[in-house]
Amino acid sequence: MIHAVLGTGPSSEKAIVEALKDALSDGDEMAMPWVWPIPDSLSYVYKYALDHEVPFTLFYSDDAAKPPTKSFREAGSCVVQKTRDPFGACLKACDDSVLFLWDDETAENDIQKIFAGSESAVVLELSNGLAPIVLTEEAPPSSELAPEEEDEEDTSILSKEELEMMTAHAVKRYGERRGCEATTKTGIIEELFGAEVESAPVSTSESDIYKIIHLYKDGTWAEA
Repeated sequence: MIHAVLGTGPSSEKAIVEALKDALSDGDEMAMPWVWPIPDSLSYVYKYALDHEVPFTLFYSDDAAKPPTKSFREAGSCVVQKTRDPFGACLKACDDSVLFLWDDETAENDIQKIFAGSESAVVLELSNGLAPIVLTEEAPPSSELAPEEEDEEDTSILSKEELEMMTAHAVKRYGERRGCEATTKTGIIEELFGAEVESAPVSTSESDIYKIIHLYKDGTWAEA
């Protein structure tokens, strides 16, 4: 599956990494726009893709500074492509799956554009634990709302294996009920059962590829 990563809203690197772990499966790809200046949140997505060798297409236009084309292509997992409309190109390239970085100033317009392009798009908020984003119609007057029956509180305790089989949204609701501080599926499971020890991936901050996207000087990318 190909996921489009859109929006430029703020988020921490930890939240981005945990959400991407939940959102991406083996063999998945991403389509992303090149944005300059680079928002921190989007730089974390670039970094994650490069560190974990997630195949992705980077769309750019003449309206923004040219990306370090040579360096991204040398990563082996990236295709750099010029287009008039990077946002629209990402939507066309994806399989109706959008990971969205919410920005209060531009989000409403961006979400309208996403659903105008595909009514069946599944939009998850990458900066908020993969919470689903939907277009909502104006609510009817309160007098027309049917009374809702209160659900009985679910007090069942689930195992780690059961949580791993559940959707990210369901695990998030379970975590809220258990009082977890984490907001993603991976984070909640780690908080409840402890993190598994894994070999750490090579830090992109130590690689030429990640350094190069921060070496923009006098309107020119310094190619290493």
